[in-house]
Amino acid sequence: MITAEENQQLSRVGKGTLMGNFFRQFWLPVCLSSELKADGDPVRLMILGEKLVAFRDSEGSVGVFDHRCPHRCASLFFGRNELGGIRCAYHGWKFDVTGKCLDQPNLEDKSKYPAGTPAIAYRVKESGGMVFAYMGERQENPRNCRRSKPSWARAMTAISRSRTATATTCRRLKATSTPPISASFMSAASTAKSSTSPIRKCSPSPRKRPRST
Repeated sequence: MITAEENQQLSRVGKGTLMGNFFRQFWLPVCLSSELKADGDPVRLMILGEKLVAFRDSEGSVGVFDHRCPHRCASLFFGRNELGGIRCAYHGWKFDVTGKCLDQPNLEDKSKYPAGTPAIAYRVKESGGMVFAYMGERQENPRNCRRSKPSWARAMTAISRSRTATATTCRRLKATSTPPISASFMSAASTAKSSTSPIRKCSPSPRKRPRST
């Protein structure tokens, strides 16, 4: 029986939690590639307790961001995906798929908020019709995104193959086994048994009494 504290450690997956940090070390599927259209509307995501937005730019590249603009924390879900980036609907800041700030039209003095002020963006890869995001700390050098099945999927595949092999073996044994005894053969056997005379049992001979003298 685990304690309440241990239960929270195992069930909480938010940023900074024990299991949250663990899951963020892997590439996570976040959406289907078909859901993102070039210069189309952003898509809302909720991954490991984080509110994110995903979009595809004019060149077909995919970006996955924290949904808040770094300027005034307005949601980028309401932004405009246009001309190689997503533009915040509040003050017009524009970001490319890597989170780099491309434009700050509301500011004359760019030194107040340097053009390098990035949005919180995660590394993204597409594979097998899915969009994967890496949300861990190693954004510069994350783990490879391999198209390998998880352990539970490999186990289910092994079980399925085992069942198939067992069924095939049973069919082969059934096909090569001795054919069942026909009804005519059983009838002839029963007739022959009834026609034979029963075996007589020999009763012991009575003992002779000794003669009296």
